[in-house]
Amino acid sequence: MFIDIAAWRIIIGFYHRKTSTLKCKSPIIKSSNLTLSVFVIFSMLLVLCGDVESNPGPSTRQGSISRNRDLIYPTGDQNQTQTNELTTLLHDIRDEITQLRSEVREMNIKEEVTNIKQDIEQLKTENESIKQRLDESENRRKEHNLIFYGIKEKVSEIETPGKSEQLIRDVALSDLPGVSADSEINIERIFRLGRRNKERVRRILVVFNKLRDRDVILQSARKQFKDSQIKVSEDFSKRVREIRKALIPHLIEAKEANKRAFLKNDKLVINRDVFSIKMDTHELSKVGS
Repeated sequence: MFIDIAAWRIIIGFYHRKTSTLKCKSPIIKSSNLTLSVFVIFSMLLVLCGDVESNPGPSTRQGSISRNRDLIYPTGDQNQTQTNELTTLLHDIRDEITQLRSEVREMNIKEEVTNIKQDIEQLKTENESIKQRLDESENRRKEHNLIFYGIKEKVSEIETPGKSEQLIRDVALSDLPGVSADSEINIERIFRLGRRNKERVRRILVVFNKLRDRDVILQSARKQFKDSQIKVSEDFSKRVREIRKALIPHLIEAKEANKRAFLKNDKLVINRDVFSIKMDTHELSKVGS
């Protein structure tokens, strides 16, 4: 609202009257006129503030009840708005709960997978340890054994362990220096390996009673049967046999290079250096380096 200051001055001046009885230059304002002027000014200032209605009307009990009822029981539009807001809020909460459940489930799955992987690695380690112990135990049991190759057998008749022993003594042991067929070499067990086959000669496994006898025969046979069809080898577990088979090409290569090389269990010795082999790549790896 715009207020004309000049008009206000005229209105206010209407209530000012000069008196001739007093010799005073200042105008004298009566108390009633001053009160009315202040009331008018104050009223206009309130209107200018904008917080006062021009005609608010009396505050009745019915109006208060109506306002309270609107707060407690909203109208249809207000009720629909609140319902929509609550529905949206519930959907948001439900989505957050679903997301949290999914995250927790994913965390649990990851934790379970991690635990399973750790268990698998532990089982692999334990399995390798068990396999190694079993392999060592098997090779210790085979320490007294020698395998003879190239000793012919008669397919037409069954060869008993006694006949096999006599063949070993007559054909193999009798040709070794210092060993005769009647020498005091105790054989604990002896038998052919595998099923009878016309196309190939079966090997003979000999178990000696004394490890010393076995070592003497092995050393002598390697020299005596170097250029013969009869061969003698130690008896090893399947794992060691596979490793030795993979080491053979490296052994031949070293000997062709005029190096002193030989196999010792599952290792290759070249000029006093000991090598192992990686079965996946067949590459040599120096032991202790």
